[in-house]
Amino acid sequence: MHPVLLSVGFIKIYSYGLFLSIAFLISLFYLKRKAIDEGIKIKDLIDLSLSGLIAGIIGARLLYVLDNYQYYLNKPLEIILLNKGGLIFYGGLLLGTLASVIFIKKKRLPLGKITDLLAPCLALGESITRIGCFMAGCCYGKPTSLPWGVRFPVDSLACSHYGHKVLHPTQLYSFLALLVVFIFLNWKLKHKLFEGEVFIWYFISYSTVRFILEFFRGDNLAFIFSLTMAQSLGILLFICSLFFWLMLKNRSKTLI
Repeated sequence: MHPVLLSVGFIKIYSYGLFLSIAFLISLFYLKRKAIDEGIKIKDLIDLSLSGLIAGIIGARLLYVLDNYQYYLNKPLEIILLNKGGLIFYGGLLLGTLASVIFIKKKRLPLGKITDLLAPCLALGESITRIGCFMAGCCYGKPTSLPWGVRFPVDSLACSHYGHKVLHPTQLYSFLALLVVFIFLNWKLKHKLFEGEVFIWYFISYSTVRFILEFFRGDNLAFIFSLTMAQSLGILLFICSLFFWLMLKNRSKTLI
């Protein structure tokens, strides 16, 4: 577990940033292969991916700042310092999705088909990024006596919260769970009932996985009725996604 992998003078390579970059490149490679099969222009998908990534990082940062607004009221300049703060995935997911939909509509691309291709990429990308979380010592779990529990180094966020206690490696739980989601969504691409179904299933799958894993997380405070912010947003996302899935599924049946 090394938050900083390399430091040369004023240049530092952070493990989280490195794995985020690796996740983006691998997901882009996957997307490129799928785009060729679907006859979609590679340039459009690269531009879409970049706009979604930038919007996603901004959204994830904004939600983190809002969640910790009291701290940033006193230190507003740190809002733009990503190496000093954090990101909340749901913020990135929502703003990144919005930016992607706007881009797709502007380019007059097939919305359902494109978002279906993006869905496995999102699961795969976040799965890989969670390794960066593990290396950085963020998104850590609660204390555990299980044999696969881990101790984080002194300079990590986990250690600053729990000391040298053995904690759930929730980052690795997320890595494995999202890898399973990726495999499922990749299979679903060839067995979908309607355009856009795979993208909806991503939201259903992710919100379910995140809701369960939050019970093992040790870095989030209760938000509503003893549920964390991620769990509260996850419930809302699950309900909305299920509603759209049922509605579009029934609509597709009437068209057959």
